[in-house]
Amino acid sequence: MKYTLCLFLFLPFFAHAQEVKWQRSLAGAFAEARRQDKVLFVEFYSPTCPYCQRVAPFFKEKAVADLYNSAFINYQLNVETEEAVAFVKSAGLDVYGIPYFLFFRGDSTLVHAREVSATLSSVLQPGKMVIEKTYTGENYARRFEAGERSENFLTHYALFTRVKQDTVTNRKVVDALWEVFPAEKRNSETSWIILKKALTDARNGFADYWLGNVPQATAYEAASAHGNVENAFSRLLYGTLFSREAGTFSAAQWKTLREKFTPVLGEKETRGLTWEKEMLAHLREGNTAAAVSTGEQMAGFFRDDAPGLTYLADTLEKSCKEKACSQAVSAWRESARHLPEKEIKK
Repeated sequence: MKYTLCLFLFLPFFAHAQEVKWQRSLAGAFAEARRQDKVLFVEFYSPTCPYCQRVAPFFKEKAVADLYNSAFINYQLNVETEEAVAFVKSAGLDVYGIPYFLFFRGDSTLVHAREVSATLSSVLQPGKMVIEKTYTGENYARRFEAGERSENFLTHYALFTRVKQDTVTNRKVVDALWEVFPAEKRNSETSWIILKKALTDARNGFADYWLGNVPQATAYEAASAHGNVENAFSRLLYGTLFSREAGTFSAAQWKTLREKFTPVLGEKETRGLTWEKEMLAHLREGNTAAAVSTGEQMAGFFRDDAPGLTYLADTLEKSCKEKACSQAVSAWRESARHLPEKEIKK
């Protein structure tokens, strides 16, 4: 009888031991990872995210608990907190969905990143990949330089460089992926998902293909109910604007990009994103008239927006002292001065 009672008293302990053990703070988790010389597993999640809620029960599965408790230090990072915002910014990450599994060395080096779904195999797979070192940061570059060009490997590598915001490497990997990507799969949902989740800018075959096949992309988005085509292409154009090489693009390159994206995003949004880069490119090339013309076209969209007109004037004034520029700047400032001040909502 005493034995039965003791067994009953210890059952809650045994049940709890089957769950993944989470650290109480991110700083403490990194410290523990360094102390034990282990990789830190961080689940990016939100308590209100339905997909995260579906994944949560798997952390109580014995197989999951055994794997993650033995091999890793574990922490759950709520993306809705200031802690998450600060960490993503300081680490230079681009985590585009949840739930997302990320793995770090104790020094904050990203080792592996993977989106997961609510299946046991999906939850286990990222941890196994890190343990086996098949798809990890220290091996991606080595395997790529050694000539590995399988579709599966390149897709994983492209996703990893997107999360790390390594735009230079991402372009190389995405170009290599397009070269081996089967022609019969270009119109597939897999191809569209690669554009949404792996690309950092628009200078590649995937972007060119889908900019010419928007109806099919729209159909995939309608079926998935996860987002919309406009958001995907807007993010892609935005990434191109802030790529390392954007400052060296010619005015003709900006014009080509603008013309490609206008049918999808509309002229106002596309010009709103590209006008500054295009205008400055004209000035670098010594084409003042084209620069002013670009500004005038944007001023038409800013006609009821005093801050927009003022920013337009400031941008041209800083980079051009010629008479044509000064005249345009004065006209835009005068237009802004006559616009009523917009009431600021409290």
